[in-house]
Amino acid sequence: MSEIVAVEITHHQLPLDPAFPASWDPQPRTSFPVTIVRVRDSDGREGVGSGDVMYGFADYARYFIGQPAGTLIGVVRNLPTMSSGRTGQPQNRT
Repeated sequence: MSEIVAVEITHHQLPLDPAFPASWDPQPRTSFPVTIVRVRDSDGREGVGSGDVMYGFADYARYFIGQPAGTLIGVVRNLPTMSSGRTGQPQNRT
């Protein structure tokens, strides 16, 4: 089975013309931030997604690199650890 060999994150700004007048912001938005995530496996396949800016992902890349591609169970198992900010420490579930 192939495994994840790379996760690449890029950030982009898409211009908005005309500017978007968001009701929650007194300044009209002139651009839209976009984050693209590319995941590559050892067989050369690539998955592409978009979402949160993922600042700090480099601290957690080790939980993805080397995991079997096409299965999310290993990643799902690590989500509580990543979201707690206590990498490698057991969760207190009281």
